[in-house]
Amino acid sequence: MDGNYGGSLDVRLVKADTIIYLNYPTVVCLWRITKRTFRYFGKTRPGIPKGYKERFDLNFFHYVATNNSERRESSLNKLSGLAEKKEIITIRNDEEVDFF
Repeated sequence: MDGNYGGSLDVRLVKADTIIYLNYPTVVCLWRITKRTFRYFGKTRPGIPKGYKERFDLNFFHYVATNNSERRESSLNKLSGLAEKKEIITIRNDEEVDFF
């Protein structure tokens, strides 16, 4: 699970047979956003539609900064209720990504 598509989360959880929950520390996420912004500022970065220029977005930065403290517990509670029916994989760092 990644991103801010909370409005469709319940629909996606019902349809999924496997759920991968990215549970990275907030400081790692903020560092990567900052690094990406400086690297591509004013440019179109790979994987983004043509014409979209990288910029600093304070609202997005705030969302990421507060996401774990405001939403992590709720997300983990939802997942614990699905554990008997779905395969749930929690990834906490890059080493676990490489292993996966």
